[in-house]
Amino acid sequence: MSTLIVPLFLTFVLGAAAYLAHRTMHRVHRRLLESELGGRDFEQLSDHDRYFINEAVNLKFQQSGGGKMASFVLLYAYPTLYIGEKVLGRTHWSTVEVFGGSSLFYFVAMALVGWLTQTIALG
Repeated sequence: MSTLIVPLFLTFVLGAAAYLAHRTMHRVHRRLLESELGGRDFEQLSDHDRYFINEAVNLKFQQSGGGKMASFVLLYAYPTLYIGEKVLGRTHWSTVEVFGGSSLFYFVAMALVGWLTQTIALG
């Protein structure tokens, strides 16, 4: 039982970090979009204006460090998204499902690695 404490702790820390990065990333992107809109309503813009505003916001987001947060969140969530799409055929997931599934995946992976390491080391 005590060998599962470290994987559980690491899974919790990774999950919390990914969730906080996801929330921060969303807020940064939202603020950049609002500053680029300058008080205009996004829904009232033409498709051409929406495209260029989205491109400008995405570029600013990448330059502001949001790209690193997005990479971390994507790498954390990748097992759930990949397995869900290939095995279950689902392409739309809620945040809770993605982070919960990834947490479970990483916990099982770390527990198996720990178990195999102990088995090999002991003999």
